[in-house]
Amino acid sequence: MSSVEASRAHLNTLYKKVCQAEGAVKKAGEEEYGVREREEERRRRLWDDSDDEDDEWAIAQVARDREQYPDEQEDGFDFEAKQKRLEDELQKAIWEATEAYRAFVAKFEACVKEDSLGSLAELHDMMHSKLPVELRDMIYWHLTVRVRQRACYPTRPGPIYVHQETYDPNFHSYRGAATDSEYKTALMIFEDGNTDSLKPGGWLLNPEFVGRGMAREIAERFYAVKDFSVHVYQLEEFLFSDRTGTGFKPCDYIRGHISVYVPTTFCNGKTERAWQNTENEVAFLNGLYTQLSHLMRLAHKSRLTIEIQVTTSAPLRIKYEQGERRFYNIMESVRAPIYDLIHAGANVIVKHTKVSSSTTRNISEEPMNYFRMNKEAWEAERKTHGPDWMPSISFIAREELEDEDEGRRSIAERRLREALEQRWGHLHSIDAYGSR
Repeated sequence: MSSVEASRAHLNTLYKKVCQAEGAVKKAGEEEYGVREREEERRRRLWDDSDDEDDEWAIAQVARDREQYPDEQEDGFDFEAKQKRLEDELQKAIWEATEAYRAFVAKFEACVKEDSLGSLAELHDMMHSKLPVELRDMIYWHLTVRVRQRACYPTRPGPIYVHQETYDPNFHSYRGAATDSEYKTALMIFEDGNTDSLKPGGWLLNPEFVGRGMAREIAERFYAVKDFSVHVYQLEEFLFSDRTGTGFKPCDYIRGHISVYVPTTFCNGKTERAWQNTENEVAFLNGLYTQLSHLMRLAHKSRLTIEIQVTTSAPLRIKYEQGERRFYNIMESVRAPIYDLIHAGANVIVKHTKVSSSTTRNISEEPMNYFRMNKEAWEAERKTHGPDWMPSISFIAREELEDEDEGRRSIAERRLREALEQRWGHLHSIDAYGSR
């Protein structure tokens, strides 16, 4: 008897807990939503001068509310307190559902691993003894092109197609609080039946399911035939993470198309702390430089197409020149990694997206080519660089454009214009980045 069959009673019990937890989440969500709707409707009636006496639906709704929620009809009823209580109940229900999903998947996954590991390891040995590498590669190709992979954090509008994996090892849904994010993640894993569903290659690259030998061979084929979309801050883990336990490095096998998403602000939200002072800004920009530099470790650069999408957002309520300065410093931080890739033989496409207008332009080809420097000129400039991107004559600090002395501020603004023209061939940034 298989482990899954032997554990069916336990799995059914865990599944019932999942169903109960899902029902509790739905009920708590409806109650929390309902009290907010009734409070909004009550306020509307207080402030709306229109006459609802002839509105039969409104009259009937008021009557139903009075009958179903008599406590809310009392003078001075505290809607905020009730809403807070219901919100707490909803978060508790979400947490319990999250734990129920995890408990079921943990048990189910353990059973499947126990059932699959021995037989798949035996199958791998038999394939090695009887099939040539070409036939094994065909089998693994068939498996990898059909692997069901979720788009964890889309790096471009629209769906992520099966041939294009989106890698985010620390998935967050970005739809609500951390609790809600963990709940969404747990639900996705529960629906897929294993915790590897959010990782490249899914369970096929996990040696606990298929054994180290098969995991290694599938990983080699998977990374060789797939295209990937990656967030810049996950590049290091994506390129060097060994899921097979065999010393495998994805960067040695990737041969397709890699899209790298490089955001520099999130609608003036959490990433804005990077721009609060020069120290934060330098650390942030050096992080971009370091992450993009990992792309040079790719073994097959001459066979690769690497698309780098730099996304910027015009900062709100600050001087126009500060927006121009940000753009300039961002471009300086990505300059060396991009030029290194170009002159190492990679087909590099650099796109800039301006968030405020959703305008995307290719800035690595004419007529707006920002990367015209030939190999000889780049090698000469590269010799002047240190191992890390650090502030230098190319960096313009925010304090320079905030100087109280008008003369010094004017000099800094002129230096910014000259630097943009000398380093990038433009007096202004793309689409006049920033706001006047």
